[in-house]
Parts: sequence; structure tokens; C-alpha cells
Amino acid sequence: MGRIHNTMILLLSTWMILGAASFYTIGLSMPVRWAIIAVGIAITAGINRRLPPTSTTPVSELSEPIHWQRAALLALPAAIAIVLAWANATQESIRTPWWVLPWWWVLFPLLFAIVSIATRPTQRPLRLLLSALLMLLLASVLAIIYRMGFGFDVHIHQRTLEIINATGVVSPRPPYYAGAYAIILTLNTLFPFLSIWIILRFLVPAFATILIPFLLVGSSGAKRYFFTPMLFTLFAGGWIAENTPQALALLWCVLSVWTARAPDRFSKCTAIAGAAATLSIHPLTGIPTVATVAMMLLPNQRRGWFVGTITSALLPIAFVATLWQGQAPIHWTMPTLPAMHGIAQEGNAPLDVLFSLLWNRWILVVLAIMLILYKNGFKNGWRDCPPTERTLLGGIGLTLVNAAVFAGFSQLPNVISYETTDFAARVAATALVMALPLLLPWGNGLLNAIAASASRISLVGFMSVLELTIGIRVYSIYPIDVDGYDVQKGYSVSKSDLRAVETIADDAGTTPYIVLANQSVSAAAVHRYGFARYYPIQGRSAIFYYPIPTGDALYQYYLRFVYGDPEATTATVRDAMKFAGVTRAYVVINHYWKNAKQIIASGQREADHVQRIDNGVVTVLRYDAD
Repeated sequence: MGRIHNTMILLLSTWMILGAASFYTIGLSMPVRWAIIAVGIAITAGINRRLPPTSTTPVSELSEPIHWQRAALLALPAAIAIVLAWANATQESIRTPWWVLPWWWVLFPLLFAIVSIATRPTQRPLRLLLSALLMLLLASVLAIIYRMGFGFDVHIHQRTLEIINATGVVSPRPPYYAGAYAIILTLNTLFPFLSIWIILRFLVPAFATILIPFLLVGSSGAKRYFFTPMLFTLFAGGWIAENTPQALALLWCVLSVWTARAPDRFSKCTAIAGAAATLSIHPLTGIPTVATVAMMLLPNQRRGWFVGTITSALLPIAFVATLWQGQAPIHWTMPTLPAMHGIAQEGNAPLDVLFSLLWNRWILVVLAIMLILYKNGFKNGWRDCPPTERTLLGGIGLTLVNAAVFAGFSQLPNVISYETTDFAARVAATALVMALPLLLPWGNGLLNAIAASASRISLVGFMSVLELTIGIRVYSIYPIDVDGYDVQKGYSVSKSDLRAVETIADDAGTTPYIVLANQSVSAAAVHRYGFARYYPIQGRSAIFYYPIPTGDALYQYYLRFVYGDPEATTATVRDAMKFAGVTRAYVVINHYWKNAKQIIASGQREADHVQRIDNGVVTVLRYDAD
């Protein structure tokens, strides 16, 4: 089983590496993709043949076949959970899946986490099935619920992939995402009945369901209690449910680092390929992964630390070099430690407890890492710590240093202010993902010891608290929107948004125009028409005709329209038209926008035409130049 798992990772990683290299050189045309598929299979088969077969799985664990009646009984609630999510899937604008999905849905993934505790060591196939069902439910909800896609980026990736699929190239070629694009197009080539849109939405859920269970089962030990799936649910971030290249990079990071801890040469080769593939997907996660794997695998520990430290330092250097365009300074200040959020006091006792735990859950992670450092590094002396674990802890530490460096950036060129902190959060998420190979086995052993020594009554209480904590964590993996506690501002793309952009395109015809709208409407435009129009601006790069909410100039005009002086709305639109050099502008106001009725009332007084989509769910105001 271990070798099959590593072979899958090695083959997929090889396709990513070869695809990324082709993307930056000769392109990803159809003949090139078939060549990548053939060469990747040949390389993987060659490595498989040259390196001796090894397995860390005792033969006894494979001796008991899976009981199909029991498997079918377990698959039934999983099928019910998937059907329930599918039945509640929506094309309307929502801020959280819990608007359409009942809260008690969390009981389905919690069921598999709990049942896995009672499985025997010899029931490896059953344990794999339980972990796979758990990963499937955790990872697939957003892809199922959001029929129009979750977030803004997925629509940009879809259109970019369609351009590459048709022409083999895209311009400009970003210094990231190449590995993700390569594997999506490779799978589309192998399975043409699966559209790029379907693969893009379900890629991470599918890989997580297939690949992560082997890690969880392999790290559970040989005792009766198997808490590892529950602990993975507790410590894994929301990335497990996202359909972005960054989520794929984090998945490949944990696969690479975990595989690098195995003693055999085949696993080490797989870890090297996985780290390189992670780098091809996104450098924010790839550079720390390469540095950590290099530290773990180089035989000379001093040389490994030197190489890892130098490689890790490349991350902030490469980041600044990529963003620096000479248009604005990059400000850096000494970062401060994150403060405790505080205790929720909104008058609802259950929600106060729930959100107090959610807001301060990072304390649990810090305490767990400190305990691991004590157990593995400082209890008996740092030098007595196993070399692989010592270097892994070093890689995690270097990644956290990088996260602190990124936290000091207070202003970046072409990056809107509220997204500046997102980079530090991504690097910190990489450090947490790297810690999973240490956190999960150690936590599993600790909970085993507690369960073995506890009385029956105290064990029931302990398990109840643990299950409640895991249930809360499952609920918080997805976006939450509860008034007074946590209010999400990002609405999903809806069918009304799509109708609005189609109405605008039909009305404008060949007339040059711009649109002032929120990011959901812009995402709908990209989804429907791709990168259809750009307008050259003197002294700067061309602008897209819809706002891109990352500091884009048109987005600033939109914010002025909805938040500025109501008497100056027409002046704002005319300034935007003059800036873009067009003779027509549309302003799109969604019904959920704060003070939407007042904004529409003030804006339509001087508008040349007003169009209400779906009985006012979306309102389109048209302005023509004098």
C-alpha cells in the first residue's frame, strides 16, 4: 500500500514538474501534453524498477480483507451527506454554505472520525475507507454547494486554463500556478469527458480523498484507539475544502514532508519530486517545502541546515522582487505578536462558547507545538532528538520566521490593504501543514495514553469534549456568517450576476464600455466572457473593463460610487469613463449591498437607462458620455 501511494504521488509530481517546465518554454499544446504523460509514466516506472521495494506496513495489517457489508453500511451515511449537500447546492448569492446546509450536517464527518477510533489494527482496509470518507466530506462541500464556484480566483483560473488548452500558452506567464495548470490540463487530456471547470473545482477534494488517508492510517500506530483522523480534522485548515492552486500546494507540501520522514530511498525520491512539484504550484508554499525537505534528506546535517536556511531566505527576496515594479514603495515595520481575540459576550451562551473557542483556537496549536518541541527536542536535549524530526522542526521554525517577515509588510504595490496580511497567513498555514507529521502521531499517542488510563466514566466525558471540539472545528472549516460574531463580506457568484453581465454585453454591442461592480459581478464576467476587453492607459499598464478587487483603479471608482457623496455619483462615473477613455459606463448594484436602495435611488436620477435583473436582485445603471 505504501509503495502504491508513493507511486501515485511520484507520477503526479512528475507531470507537474514536466508540465511547468514546458509551460515556461515550449507551451502546453496537446502533443506536448501527451509527451509529458508518456515521459512521466516512463520516469516513474524507471524509478520504481531501480529502487528496491519497501513497505512500512506489516503484512498482518493487510491480512484481513474488508467486509463489504460493513463498508456498505459506512458508505450509506456518506452517500446521504453528499446527496444532502447536492440537494442544497445553489446558484444564488450566499456568504456561507450554512445558509443552505443544515448545521447538523457536521454529524456525518464526525461519525467517521468517531468510528475510526474503534477499528482494530488489522482492519487497515476499513480504516482507509473511514479516512477516505472523512476526507471526501470535508473537502467536497464547497465544490458541491457553490455551483458557480467559490471565490473570485476560480473563474480567472478557469479562463486561463481554457486559453492554454486552446493555444498552449498564455501571456503574461505568471511565476506561479504552472504546476497546477499542468496537472489540470494533463487530467483533462487523459479524461476528456471531464471538463476543465469540473476538474478545477474537484481536484483538491479528489486528491485529498485518495492520498491523505494513507498518511493518517500509517501514522496511527498499532493500538486500538486511532485518533489521527479526528486530529487531522482539528488541525487542518480551511484549505482542505478550497479549489485553489494554493490549496493544492498545501496538500502537496504535507505529502512531501510526510513522505520525507520514511527511511527508504523510494520515499525520499518521492519527497524530492513532491517538493519540486509544490514549488511549481506556488512559491509561497514551495520554497519552504523545498528548504525543509532538503534539510531532512541531506546526509550532512550541517550542510542541510545551511542549504535549508539559504533556500528559506529566498522566499521574502523572491516575493519582494516579484511585486516590486517601481510604482510605489514597499513599507515594512517590525511585526507584533498576535493578541488573544478575547471572549465572546453577545448574550447567547452556546454561541459565546463556540466563537470564543474559534477565535482563540491558534492557542491550541501553539501549545501543541510547544509540547512537541519539549517532547522531541528539549526534554532529553536537542541533540538526542532524531535527526529527521530535528530538521523538520528547523524547517517549521524557518517558515514561521518567514511568516513574521511577511507580517511586517504594511503596504505593497498593486495589493489592496486588506489583502496584505493574507501573505503572512499563507506562510503560517504552510508551517502548520509541515507540523502535521509531528502533531498527528504525537497527539494520537497522547490520546491513546489518556484513553488507556482513564476510567470508563471519565473516558466518556473526555470523548464527549473531544467530539464537541471536533464538531465545532468541522463547522468552522467553511465560511461562517453569524450576526454579532462573525460576518462574512464576500458573496458568491450567482445566476443573477451572470444575467447582469450578459445584459450589459448585449446592450453595449460594439460600444467601448467599462463596468463598476463588486467582485462577484466581475467574476461572473470573467466566467462568461473571459478576458474580453482591456483599455490602454497612458503611463501605466492596460486595465480590465471590470474591476479586479486587488487595488484595481476601477474598483476604487466603484467604492467611491457606493460609499462616497450621493450627490457626486454621476461625477464619479464620468471620471471613471475619462480615466478609461470610453464613452459608456455601467454600474451594477446587488440587492445585498449595504444601503443598496439609497445608492440606486441617488444613482438612477441621472442615469441614461436602468435595468433590473430578476425583479431587482441586481440593478444595472447605464451612463453615456455627453
